Amino acid sequence: MDINFPLEVTDPPVGYRVSGQSERYMRVRVRGKGYALQRLQTFNSFSPLQINLQSIEAAEGVDTVTHQCLSRGELERLLAPQIPSNLTLEHFVTERLCYDLSRMGHRKLPVAACVHYSLREQYAQFQPLMLSADSILAVGPAAELAKMEYAYSDTVNLGEISETERFRLTFSPRDGVQFQPSELTCTIPVSQFTRKKMVVPIRVENADSLGQVTLLPGAVEVTCDVPLSSFASVKEDDFTLRVRFYRGITPERLLVELVKMPPEARNVAFSPQYVSYLIAK
Repeated sequence: MDINFPLEVTDPPVGYRVSGQSERYMRVRVRGKGYALQRLQTFNSFSPLQINLQSIEAAEGVDTVTHQCLSRGELERLLAPQIPSNLTLEHFVTERLCYDLSRMGHRKLPVAACVHYSLREQYAQFQPLMLSADSILAVGPAAELAKMEYAYSDTVNLGEISETERFRLTFSPRDGVQFQPSELTCTIPVSQFTRKKMVVPIRVENADSLGQVTLLPGAVEVTCDVPLSSFASVKEDDFTLRVRFYRGITPERLLVELVKMPPEARNVAFSPQYVSYLIAK
């Protein structure tokens, strides 16, 4: 009778971890008396066979990963004593077991927050997503750590939001790598916004050698979205718009450029984007 025993590879050398185990069950052919076989057929539940790597020669001096294989003869020598005493072992059907020994390591990784959400109409996010830490420690097989550029969080779906959200961001182990700490606090600052209009004068640059320059018009209308709480504090002086002259070039119209704006302003637009000018020498 063939039986599939669960198989565990345990106790790797210090500083290593077992990965890439080729077989999770060991197929063994056994004989037994009627009651023993009937019990196995009825319950089909066995204690796992264990290969203790401390009992065999372990790889040393390997930088990242070493591939190990045990032949059928080695498996029989290690596992035959673990076969239940009421069964008689005929032979191991599984021909070999392969596994990897990965050297353990650690490194700091920047956090990548996997958060999905949308904003309700008339609401905006006026600051970037904030984390209680921007990097965490990753501990695991050195070969896996070398492939990682970021510590990706578990995915969070918030749906549509209309207020500041604070929640836990978790980091589940993956590919044998664990993260410390395993969770961070994440904040998405959201505010209701309103539209604000202002008239902002245009600054002229590089015109000293030309004489007196008069812009037509000399100011533009600026519109932007601002949080309700910042409506009164956002003023015309917070914006800088300019036109520039370049040596030897006198175009028919000048392009208006936005140089500075307050951080709480979003969706800034201004009109006109080109202006005419007069030069009085």
